[in-house]
Amino acid sequence: MLKTNFHDATLDAIELKILGSTTLILSVSFYVNEQSRARVPGVVTISNVTSMSSTIDFKRQEHHRSFGNIADWSPATRRGPTSFYLAGGMITVFGDVPEIQVIDTETN
Repeated sequence: MLKTNFHDATLDAIELKILGSTTLILSVSFYVNEQSRARVPGVVTISNVTSMSSTIDFKRQEHHRSFGNIADWSPATRRGPTSFYLAGGMITVFGDVPEIQVIDTETN
């Protein structure tokens, strides 16, 4: 797993696939490390999801988007709960360890 701090990251989209193994995919933009000056696009994938709980104020999320609408997160280090603390709510997912992938915009 790519080690990252999601403080000041942005949540751009949420996708839940429920056919076969339930998978949650979050489209985000985040700073790869503390020295980064620009956010990079990426996805967080959590596989084998068995439950999810969320409360999201979408208007507040949009209002905070420019300066980061993800305050922090607590990723599972083994199968278990992963939580995303948002400017306008919270998402908690019980599943596998989250996988983070940076999207290479140069080739897409």
